[in-house]
Amino acid sequence: MENKIKNIIAPDLESDGYEIVELKCAMFHNSATIRLFIDKPSGITVEDCARVSKTVRFLISGSEIEYLNYTLEVSSPGLDRNLKTKKDFLRHLGKSVAINLSVPVEQRYDLEGKISGADEQCVMIETPELIRIPLEKISRAKLKITV
Repeated sequence: MENKIKNIIAPDLESDGYEIVELKCAMFHNSATIRLFIDKPSGITVEDCARVSKTVRFLISGSEIEYLNYTLEVSSPGLDRNLKTKKDFLRHLGKSVAINLSVPVEQRYDLEGKISGADEQCVMIETPELIRIPLEKISRAKLKITV
């Protein structure tokens, strides 16, 4: 279901400058809850969420899943979002990150440092030494928020 919905909405949202960070669909008997997390370089506002919600409802209404009884929730991924992709890490270059690994890198499961780069396979962090971490070994990566 998630892939169907994503295929329907992604082209329009991307052309409007939005990135689909995550799409979750939970089915309950004869209805569904669709949770859509969006982002863009300048950040997400309440107006963005309302605009995207209206667009998504319109796109779903003209699709093969229009019969679906659903609740739609649109929001930003928030400050404590899990960084997953090259794009996520590049968006936050120079920021501090805490990374938990599923497999140790340099004999460590937990690393903290500044994001210095990323490619399709790895993220580079300064701990102060530069460490390359394969993306598939990362179980969780969150920005360290300072106030």
